[in-house]
Amino acid sequence: MSVDDEMERAEARRILETAPFGSFAPTTSKFAELIPVAALARKARKFAFKRSPASKDRPQDVIVFCSEKARLHPYDNLCEKRVFLDADRWDAEERAALAERIARAPGGDAYFLDVGANVGLYTLHMRAAARTAGKRLH
Repeated sequence: MSVDDEMERAEARRILETAPFGSFAPTTSKFAELIPVAALARKARKFAFKRSPASKDRPQDVIVFCSEKARLHPYDNLCEKRVFLDADRWDAEERAALAERIARAPGGDAYFLDVGANVGLYTLHMRAAARTAGKRLH
């Protein structure tokens, strides 16, 4: 790789890291909103994903869990790809149990510790759940 190539890649990384939210909004509709949930639908979403700009080396700025802004990298992170394709189905049982705990938390405060094993999608979900329950998340 030449020095010029390395400089171009470094500049591209800098642009990606500093771009404001919305710079990478999907150019097509989110497939999960258009296709019903079923085995055939999952295959159709995967097929459509492979042919979409989201499958390329480019992040996607989306709203997940009804209110949370996220810059997902579905092209190289399986967890983010699953959320991009169908956020409602991603770890649905776990997220429902966590949301119930938030709703039952006494008072106006709720606490959640994300140990940082991936990219913080559970934290985004918990923030949305706390907002829905009228709680402050710490």
